[in-house]
Amino acid sequence: VWSADGSEIAFRNNRRVLNEVFRKPLGGGDAVAWKGIPAYQLEDWSRDGRYVLGQAGASSLVVVPLSGDGKSFVAVPATPGVGIDESQMSPDGRWISYNSTVSGSSEIYLQPFPGPGERITVSSGGGVQAKWRADSKELFYLSPDGTMMSVDLRPGAAPDIGTPKPLFRTRL
Repeated sequence: VWSADGSEIAFRNNRRVLNEVFRKPLGGGDAVAWKGIPAYQLEDWSRDGRYVLGQAGASSLVVVPLSGDGKSFVAVPATPGVGIDESQMSPDGRWISYNSTVSGSSEIYLQPFPGPGERITVSSGGGVQAKWRADSKELFYLSPDGTMMSVDLRPGAAPDIGTPKPLFRTRL
């Protein structure tokens, strides 16, 4: 995953031990082991640079604070038999988007960050690969037939989520 300012990348590697996490400056220099970062599947690095989001197993999202005690916490708890994938923190730092099979098919959901709060369904009829607009007021995702969809989000304690609308068909 890329750092917020694009100057570093963090990755998991089996160079020395299984799934060790490294960070590497992009302007040169060696990759160094990132002490204190558990070997989760890395998903995102918050825009403010304060958190790394990772996937623990197939169905739990965990956040690691990069300051303070650095103790990780569960942002989206595991549900047996349910997959979670493609998570991303909103640019304003208030939400985590992800797709999950909790409904029986892959749909896009939001989870308040840092929580607590209930999962909010965004897509209807399936969705994967959600990405945020830079101001956190719109979410894009792919429907099962490859159509790029758009959903307006109006901020608030519980966001006002617009109706998903198709933008264009892709070959994905």
